[in-house]
This record gives sequence, C-alpha cells and structure tokens, in this order.
Amino acid sequence: MGTIADLRAELRTVMAPLARNPYAWGIVSPDGAWFDNTPLNLHASQLTDQRWPASYEIRSWTPDPQLDPRQDDVAADVFMFASPGQARRFFTEASGARCHRDGVERPTSRPPQGRDLAWVNPDGVAQDDVFLLRGRRVYRVTVVRPQVRMTTAPERQAGTALANGLACALPNAGCRHGPRTT
Repeated sequence: MGTIADLRAELRTVMAPLARNPYAWGIVSPDGAWFDNTPLNLHASQLTDQRWPASYEIRSWTPDPQLDPRQDDVAADVFMFASPGQARRFFTEASGARCHRDGVERPTSRPPQGRDLAWVNPDGVAQDDVFLLRGRRVYRVTVVRPQVRMTTAPERQAGTALANGLACALPNAGCRHGPRTT
C-alpha cells in the first residue's frame, strides 16, 4: 500500500466527519509543513525525489459555531518517505516550534505519540497542527481559524481540539474512543 489513491483514501477518513466538499486536493511537497502551498494535481510518476515518494492533501472549509458566519480552513496531509528514519527526521523538524513563527509545540494526549504545533503561518494567521509519525508516513491535520493574528487561549484550544479529534480518524491513530470533532 502506498499509492496516491491509498493515501487519498486514508485522508478521506479524517475529512468525512466535516460533511463538506473539499475545495482543494492533490499532491503537496514536504515544505507544505512550513508554507501554505496549494496541492497540485500531478501524476505520481512526476515525483522524482527518492526521500519523498508520495504525498496527498485535502482541504475543506468547515463551519465553526464559535465564529459564525466565518469558517475554519481544515486540511489533512500524509507524507510517505522511503524509510522510517527519513519520516522521523521530517516529523521532528516539521512539528518543531523552532522553524515556525511564534511556534509552540507540545505532545498530544490524544492521539497518542502525536505532537501539537501552534504557530502563525506565512499568511499571518493562527494555525493549529497535529502531527503523527507512523512508520514511513507522517500525517498532519491542520486547522486555520479566521483570525488575523494569534488567538486567545480558548480559541486556540478549540482549534487544537478540532485538529486532534480529526486526527483520531487516521489509520493507526491509536485513539481509544475514536475520532471527535467537537
């Protein structure tokens, strides 16, 4: 398993509870963990970097009752690497606060062995990510709330809770009680 279609199917389990049509999907490069690159509709054979054999991202606008009528921008990514060691190095770098503006990282309690990252993305908007390392794959679920800068603590917790709840739908997430989206 590891084709683009397989990766897309894994992410659909995360995005399904949102009951929205995605507005963007396709292949993304690993630098998407630092930049807001739009997914590309490329054929898998066009990828030549051996460190990064496959990836996929799905993005969707999602209603947020706290922010009505504004919506959260939610994305799910999976990056598959040639080896577990390469995946671990990417996980460590991508989920670390050091290379993310105003970044704060911490381990998650749910899903187990995940890492939360709160930061200000290149568009100047608060972003909450959860990263999971599973063998050769690194998963990321992202929630961008429509504030201009860093949000208040309760708003930040809402974004993190949504990202972590959605991440529990990932394959091998290890959440005891399944995904939660509230």
